[in-house]
Amino acid sequence: MPGLDPVLLTTPATGMERGLPVFDSLLRLDASGEVKPQLAESMTSGDAKVWTMKLRPGVRFTDGTPLDAEAVAYNVERHRAPGSLSPGKALLSSVEEVEVVDDLTIRFTLAHPSGSFPNVFTAESSVGFIGSPAAIKADPEGFRDKPVGAGPFMFKEWVKDDHLTLVKNPQYWQRGLPHLDGIEFKIIPDGQTRADALRSDAVQLTQADPDNYRPLAADGRFVVHEGSGGQFVFLNQSTEAGRDVRLRRAIQLAFDPKTANSVIFGANSPWDGDVDCLPWTKESPACLKGDAPAQDIAEAKRLVAEYVADGGKPRLTLTINDTKVKDAEYIQATLRQIGIDVTIRGLPAAEMATAQAKGDFEFGWSAVSAFASFYPRGYNYFAAKGRNLLKQSNAALDAALDQGRDALTADERNKGWRKVQSILNEQAMAVWYSPYPTRMISSSRLRFAEDYRGGSVYYTENMSLR
Repeated sequence: MPGLDPVLLTTPATGMERGLPVFDSLLRLDASGEVKPQLAESMTSGDAKVWTMKLRPGVRFTDGTPLDAEAVAYNVERHRAPGSLSPGKALLSSVEEVEVVDDLTIRFTLAHPSGSFPNVFTAESSVGFIGSPAAIKADPEGFRDKPVGAGPFMFKEWVKDDHLTLVKNPQYWQRGLPHLDGIEFKIIPDGQTRADALRSDAVQLTQADPDNYRPLAADGRFVVHEGSGGQFVFLNQSTEAGRDVRLRRAIQLAFDPKTANSVIFGANSPWDGDVDCLPWTKESPACLKGDAPAQDIAEAKRLVAEYVADGGKPRLTLTINDTKVKDAEYIQATLRQIGIDVTIRGLPAAEMATAQAKGDFEFGWSAVSAFASFYPRGYNYFAAKGRNLLKQSNAALDAALDQGRDALTADERNKGWRKVQSILNEQAMAVWYSPYPTRMISSSRLRFAEDYRGGSVYYTENMSLR
């Protein structure tokens, strides 16, 4: 991760899951996607354009200063600042005014109504993480290395690419919590090493890879926490190759989900090969059923041949997380059979995210854990005014994304999300080739809140909790 300053935190797998225990969040999403109070007692609106947030009284940062309306406004303005590179800036782009009404009340006025604006302040976005203004002003650069928040834990030590140690905040606003004296996040890239660390009690919570999932799941000492999502590949649409719908369609038609299931997950996979709803669950009202295209190798080869005949080059460089060796080799082999040569460019997760943000890639890979709510995280992935992984400029897609964000009822927002899926499939903009099982396995001695699954930010790839 680039540091623990909220303006630097981008995704659940590269820092947000470590920022949440330090900062807590203003609001939170439960497992059903409903916004609940957290540091803020409420967020209400009569017209979805002017939103009023009420904060809990008596909450203090671990440096003793108050978490009040001025502190929230200060943090929000850091994301919105003209030179800010924060991923939260796009999520706040519709905000016209931030007004401190009194010590515990902030009013946000938007350029247009948005039914899901409160989601921006949940743990799905670093905008909901509030840092101590006093600590930030005292050392703006150093805050990334020694953050001060009002969360259940306090920063103790960070050794980059090795571990992050947090200790209990004795003044946490939820009296009696946390139950743990501390948390240590350990960076362990190798799946077998993570499994061995769990077995020896060196760690108590970790991600389970397909190769070691079944033996761990069968061991009575451990508890499985199932999660999912989707893995996808995409062309950079700011390039000539990425703008060619024939090449995008050929890539889309090359993949067979059942083959992906067999090659990547093998006998340990509970997946049925259905990519219809990815990255949503089948139970989600946002799921668009029956729209995923079927594999058609002959048509894919024809499209590649046509693309090449018009001067296109049948060579692509795939930028992918360097731990995803099976996936990279599977993608390479899949596209080879339709006449496309793929060179693999493996990068650490944070470097990959930076390259994608800058558009420094030709052919990309990404993955998302299942959404309790598509906004803000999913919206930010695809919107032209968000992170825009695809580097797209498709007006219809952005309109559908805006409907999913701004519609005033859940039904209308879900219609928008289904339109997003339809356009992504129809234009072959994002090719969902497999689920992204985010199975966490913990010691049976640990206990979790009932809505643990709703906190997808806790997903910690290549990382274990002690």
